[in-house]
Amino acid sequence: MNRREYTIISSSAFIMGFIIYGIMATVTKEDLNVSLPHFVFFLKSGLMGGLLLGGIISGILLFTAFLKKKSTGFKVLCVVFFPLTFACICYVGILGGIPYYIYNIKMQNKRNKVEPTTEGADTINQDQKNQQD
Repeated sequence: MNRREYTIISSSAFIMGFIIYGIMATVTKEDLNVSLPHFVFFLKSGLMGGLLLGGIISGILLFTAFLKKKSTGFKVLCVVFFPLTFACICYVGILGGIPYYIYNIKMQNKRNKVEPTTEGADTINQDQKNQQD
C-alpha cells in the first residue's frame, strides 16, 4: 500500500467515524444529560469517533504492512494471542495514526513538487537554437 492509498483510506474512516458518532451522540444528548450546545457536542463526539474509527483502520493497515515481513511462527503467535494483538493494533493506530498521517501528507507534498527535468531543458535549448538559425 502506498502513501496515497493510506491517506485516502484513513481519511475516509475518520470522516465516517466523525459523522456516525456525531449523529449518535447528538440524538442521544438528552438521555446523556449533557449541558453543551448541540453543535459543540456534535463536534466533540464526532472528533472522538473519527479518531477512534480512523485509528483502528490506521492500526490495521500499519499492522498488515508490518506482518508481511514477519515469519510464519510470529504470525501464528499473533493469531493465538488475538485479544492482545487486537488491543496493540488499536492502541498503535489511535496513538500513532495522526503523526503518521501528517508524515504521509508531508512526504506526498515533497514528492509532488515540480522538479525540472532534463527533457524539458533539452526542448528549451532546441527551441533557442531554432530561433537563432
